[in-house]
Amino acid sequence: MGKMEKIIKIIEETPLKDFIPQKYLNRLKILNLSSGEFFHYSEKELNSIFFLIEGIIQIKQTTQDGVDLNYSLLHNFNIIGEKKLLFGNAGEVDFYTIRDKTKLLEIPLEVGMELIKNDKFKIFLLKLHCEKLHKFVWDISILHFMGVNKFLAHNILTYSTENKFRFKNMSFLSEILSIDRKSLYSAIKKLEEQKLIIRENKIIKILDRKKLEEYIKI
Repeated sequence: MGKMEKIIKIIEETPLKDFIPQKYLNRLKILNLSSGEFFHYSEKELNSIFFLIEGIIQIKQTTQDGVDLNYSLLHNFNIIGEKKLLFGNAGEVDFYTIRDKTKLLEIPLEVGMELIKNDKFKIFLLKLHCEKLHKFVWDISILHFMGVNKFLAHNILTYSTENKFRFKNMSFLSEILSIDRKSLYSAIKKLEEQKLIIRENKIIKILDRKKLEEYIKI
């Protein structure tokens, strides 16, 4: 399958199919990033926007006060670099991302500027932007107000497939969740003791999804 066919296939399988005219297809790129690679950019100098097609991305946002805030975008379709396109200079923020078997669709900023003239595409980007902000606030709230155990339970529920949460190793899981390894091991043990999950090597199995959902609410 050639480059153009791969791009068409990706677009057809995402909401982008309703917004990208064929005349722009030859200006798009597919980025396949390996486990452990780093993707660093500043939106001030960003010349592209990126759509997450598959994989794991952790974004570290550094505030003006020098405080690091971490949040993860795992397998969900989402966007990176939308703030400059939507808000101009208001979106100048540095990000550092870590990914695992990640695929991104890169759209040059000048193409994005043409696409955003379509009000429906602009609304689509705003929706993705708001969903990302909501997830960030929700994740931080769970971690800081409900504790590590419930934060881990929340992530297992959110990113499991067929009640199985897969990860590369404990160090990687600790890094993408921004939890130190000691606290992570303790949280897994607590959830296992309550018979909510069981860890089998690189897989955490959900034993009772309903009870795990209720556990987060308590």
